[in-house]
Amino acid sequence: MTTTTVINIGYTGTVQNADVLGEYGIPVNAYLWGGGGGGAPGNFGAPGNAGGYSKVYFVAKPGDKLTVAIGQGGGRGGTDINSWTPSGFPGAAYSGLLFNTRFPPPFQDTAVVPYGQAYKSAGNGIQSFLEQWGVWGDDQNVQTFTRTYTINFPTTANVIFQMVASTYGRVYLDGVLIVEGAGRSNTSVYGDTINQAFVKVTAGNHTITIVAEGRGTPANPNDGNPNAIGVTFGTGDQTTFSGGHGGIVNNASGVGQGAGGGGGGATILSLNGVIIGVAAGGAGGATRPATDVSYVTASYAGSTATQPFSAGLVPPAPPVVIAPGTSGYYINILESYNDVGNVIGTSYLGYSVVVNGVIVYMNQVDGGGPEARPPPLDLAQKTTFVGLSYIGGNAGPYGQVSIVQCWNFIYTSLNVNGSTDFRYNNGQDGQNLLNPNDVHSNSAQLGGGGGGGGGLWAGQGGGAGYGAPRIGGTAGVNGTSLGDEQAQPVQQTPYTNSYYPGGGVAAGGASSTPANGGNGAVALEFTTGGGGYIKDGGEILQIQTTYVNNAGIWTPVQTTYINVDGTWKPIQGAPVPTFSQFNGAFAPASRSFGSRLSPPPPPPAPDYGSGETGYGGTFMF
Repeated sequence: MTTTTVINIGYTGTVQNADVLGEYGIPVNAYLWGGGGGGAPGNFGAPGNAGGYSKVYFVAKPGDKLTVAIGQGGGRGGTDINSWTPSGFPGAAYSGLLFNTRFPPPFQDTAVVPYGQAYKSAGNGIQSFLEQWGVWGDDQNVQTFTRTYTINFPTTANVIFQMVASTYGRVYLDGVLIVEGAGRSNTSVYGDTINQAFVKVTAGNHTITIVAEGRGTPANPNDGNPNAIGVTFGTGDQTTFSGGHGGIVNNASGVGQGAGGGGGGATILSLNGVIIGVAAGGAGGATRPATDVSYVTASYAGSTATQPFSAGLVPPAPPVVIAPGTSGYYINILESYNDVGNVIGTSYLGYSVVVNGVIVYMNQVDGGGPEARPPPLDLAQKTTFVGLSYIGGNAGPYGQVSIVQCWNFIYTSLNVNGSTDFRYNNGQDGQNLLNPNDVHSNSAQLGGGGGGGGGLWAGQGGGAGYGAPRIGGTAGVNGTSLGDEQAQPVQQTPYTNSYYPGGGVAAGGASSTPANGGNGAVALEFTTGGGGYIKDGGEILQIQTTYVNNAGIWTPVQTTYINVDGTWKPIQGAPVPTFSQFNGAFAPASRSFGSRLSPPPPPPAPDYGSGETGYGGTFMF
């Protein structure tokens, strides 16, 4: 009596956790989509790339902890937004930080408004702390800012608290002031000065209060200078799967935003703290394709042992089979017959490319509408016919037949050694355009590069425009995915199957009138139940499904329990886990364009003798 339950998990801007209960393992198929890249503006702008896809199979055992973090779509590029409002913003994703002001715990206090990148990062090529984490209120005529949050610290830890305010700020832990100051740089030479404190914090819930004041002490409500503040704290874990920032433009009339869209954040799934699945973020668009990448072209032999389609097949449809190590260019064709058994219509309902057991392209439809789209020629081209992976249906009068063709093909793929960086999980920022005297009149070509996508290996950012008249910036590069089956991002349209939730999930942001990339998603398919036997004609047979009459309706039972010494225990199977939001570990932390030449970030500070994690503390909470 097995039951299949599918849980769809959408974007919340938080990490989501679940504990596995019961006494038996639960087989799980996980389907992940990463956030799409943001689109670039103007007539010459390019859309962002779709987020990647990954499928992972595992068995969730009692006591296991599941963690899901859905990648945010990258922000749209644009020079039409003032310099304080984010554009080309990196898609947020899982982060090792415990807290940051850009993504505070939801529903605990009034929402914050992101403080933009500001002009300092365009003037010196440095993304300052305040530009990365700064927030303020929705009414910028109000000079003060106060937010209070309850934060759960999973373990006793030595924590570093960091803060920068544009005028003056304070941070309180359980009502005790622990850090204060300003720190914003007012020159084009230096970055922000970070105020920080090292504190040992005990496991459990603690109250954090963040206060920012306008110019003057006390704040002058008529000063007209709203105060922004940025705060982060954590134990030294610098892991992040964020996308990269679109490049910024410093133009002759002042500071504007870059035309490059932000890279999408990657979606991750972890089991007991170990990441087992990653769906990469899509790259941010710009005005030209990525040029700082290289490609590898190779010929592959098709195998009829693989049948990749799950839609558009005549019932009873065959199962999806991805034979390990096989490749092929597959086409799903539906033939329709008239009253005398002649073919009167042919519909192309699916195209798929599989390379060494990994789906790298999939577009399939159920029929009754537009036909499926073949892969772009710069990705894959079929060469010679191999045979049929499947044929089924009725070829007689008024019948239909499904045919899955298999072809040899030529496949062009990114050289990941040249375009992604295995040292990082967070996408690289697009290159800024810093020369105010070399500007083309067409703002669509004032191109900072598109942000790279987050992933198992992070995508590089695109280069800025150049020349006279200026040629626009180049798009970023997608991240890479991790899983048993994958479909790396291909242009603006995400991979779809029967678990894809629709609604623009993982889609690349539109160009011309630019749009943000679509947020990612996760679908978890749990197989529960089973157990129980019955004697039928002298033979002991396992029960497949048990039903109970509920108000006249026969309903299948998910799990059967027995009473063991006063405790009800399931015979077999387990309840489906319930996910709840965690109030930290989610952030848009990208890395600068120059970081491709920099060493990896340092490891977390060591344990200082008490079994706690993180930095050394001077006092205890």
